[in-house]
Amino acid sequence: MDKNNTTGKKNSINLQALMNAQFDAAKFNQNMAVLCSIIVLVLDIVVTFTSFFEKQVALIAAILVISSAALLWRSSRLRDIAEGELRKFEFYKGIGWEISSREVSDILASAPTAVKKAARRSNDIDTYFIDVSDVGPQKLLRNLEESSWWTKQLAQRMTSITAAFSILIAAVAVITLVVSLQNTPLQTVADSIASTTISVIVFLFAGGYVRLAFDYHLLSQSADKAEARACELLTSKQKAEESEAIKVLLDYQIARTTAPLIPTWLWKMNQNELNKLWDERVADGLGLK
Repeated sequence: MDKNNTTGKKNSINLQALMNAQFDAAKFNQNMAVLCSIIVLVLDIVVTFTSFFEKQVALIAAILVISSAALLWRSSRLRDIAEGELRKFEFYKGIGWEISSREVSDILASAPTAVKKAARRSNDIDTYFIDVSDVGPQKLLRNLEESSWWTKQLAQRMTSITAAFSILIAAVAVITLVVSLQNTPLQTVADSIASTTISVIVFLFAGGYVRLAFDYHLLSQSADKAEARACELLTSKQKAEESEAIKVLLDYQIARTTAPLIPTWLWKMNQNELNKLWDERVADGLGLK
């Protein structure tokens, strides 16, 4: 599933580019919110050890906390719009449900300037889904099989990455605390180290980073179920009804909407490998039957 070569055009608007730009904007705002939270943590550690400019740092931290909340709200809003576009796009590519000009204009009206430019300047050809057969329940299921397989693979990798990150940071913090308390004679320094360790652990839990591994694991499981169900219907002797195909897709879409976003950098890192694996799967007759 080649993200950078995807399209579906409506009145000179590249719908796939529009959707991708919305997701990228959502991820950017989310990343900026995380950065604000990290800076607040660093400022807290600095104040704990130095007590310099405590009032000024407290003001900066307050501004960053408010900014983080605003950025997360903006990210959530942009993601909701992008998920809506993706749902429409999947039905359009699968069973031919048209996306009206009114819907497109409403989306563009509230989109950031960069998103609008991305939607208008892209001339990419349509290769989002590998299947090029006529629209219908079978194509919807084949597209779902492909999409859910990609999501499953990427979510599994994010599960491992986020779990390892959380465990590593927590372990380093605890080990640092134990070693420091055993070798630091000054009570004030020991108290500062203990306070810093608690701040780091609270940051991991309050920021939701510990929970991320669990959420990505759930997404991987949901995608796996959607893929298995799509394959089951595709290989059944009796062709699936449109309502059956739509139900499976809707279940997958709901699971995807409530899961954390998959980072673009992870997709870029694994794109060539996964594209090759999927091509081999199709060539061997294991998918898209």
